[in-house]
Amino acid sequence: MTQRLDPTQHLHTAGLCRRNALHVAQLAWTTHPAVGFDLAGVRWLDRHIEKSRPHLPAGYLDEFVQLMGCFYGECILAAFGGQWMMSHDDRGHLGIETPGLGVTFPIRAVEAHVVDGAKWSVAVAYLTATEYVGGLASLDASVVEVAA
Repeated sequence: MTQRLDPTQHLHTAGLCRRNALHVAQLAWTTHPAVGFDLAGVRWLDRHIEKSRPHLPAGYLDEFVQLMGCFYGECILAAFGGQWMMSHDDRGHLGIETPGLGVTFPIRAVEAHVVDGAKWSVAVAYLTATEYVGGLASLDASVVEVAA
């Protein structure tokens, strides 16, 4: 059974996100046993959202978004590090803060994909982020090389 996220309890909420993400991983493993909190997991998630979104009952939308957003967030954490945190604005959105990279909001990203479709694909966003971070790493390496 999944639990609703309480953004006022940061550490508890981070634990619930992890547990919710594991529930989603178990769902993925029924058809894709190699899925993890990685690119394969993000690709599975993207397809699952696209397949599910036209058939989601309105009463289940929030829970679906939270569950899938937690899974996406754990994929982001596995790739980039960081930690779950609450935004400092008046909305208090749950996000992931990664030192040197900033904050991203995986639950909001999943919501955009579910509501507005593939133009907000989580897989495209994830691949773009990994390419960007990879470019930063290459830039850092070339700066070190030139300085040496």
